[in-house]
Parts: sequence; C-alpha cells; structure tokens
Amino acid sequence: MEQLSVDHSIGRLIAVLRREKGLTQVELAEMLNMSDKAVSKWESEKGNPDISQLPLLAEIFDVTIDYIMTGDIAKDKDRRVSCEHECVAVLMSKMLLAIAVLEEIISVMTA
Repeated sequence: MEQLSVDHSIGRLIAVLRREKGLTQVELAEMLNMSDKAVSKWESEKGNPDISQLPLLAEIFDVTIDYIMTGDIAKDKDRRVSCEHECVAVLMSKMLLAIAVLEEIISVMTA
C-alpha cells in the first residue's frame, strides 16, 4: 500500500486504493450506491466524500478511517495489530470459559 506525503489528499488516496483493488470508478460508485461522477470529483480533488461514506470506504479498501483521513500507514498498521490482539484475547477467554463448562458437564455426567 502506498504511503502518501505530507500533502495528503483523500481523493488521491481513494484513487490509489481503488486501483490497488482493481476497481473502476463506476464499480466503486455502485458499491457506495452513488454516481461515478462523485467518485471522479473526489479523485480530481474537487470535493471529498461525505463523512457518512467513510466507514464503507474503509471496509471496501480494508483500511481504517484514520488512514483515509491522514494517509498515515503506520498508524493504520498499529491499530490493526491492536485490534487483532484484542480479538485473540476475547476468543481465548471464550474458549477457556467453554472448556470450564465442558469440564463441569463431564464431572456431573461421570459422578
């Protein structure tokens, strides 16, 4: 993924991310339920997406909203690693709880 310079442009980043995903402006517009003219407007830096579009854009491009807003890939990677660690911790705690319940069931059944 490309890191943009200090003169970050949301529109230029959207264009880069769209091309990396192999999408046309029309395809991206359809995914966002809007016109390709809107996407073209962003990419030509004549406007920015509405804030309500940012979560879907982040999902489509598999990046964070912060990355779209700032172009800071290090921040994006740090957030993703943190989220992954949190998910693993939650899954492990759920698994431990399930094991404890199964052990209890087995002890009751064998008694």
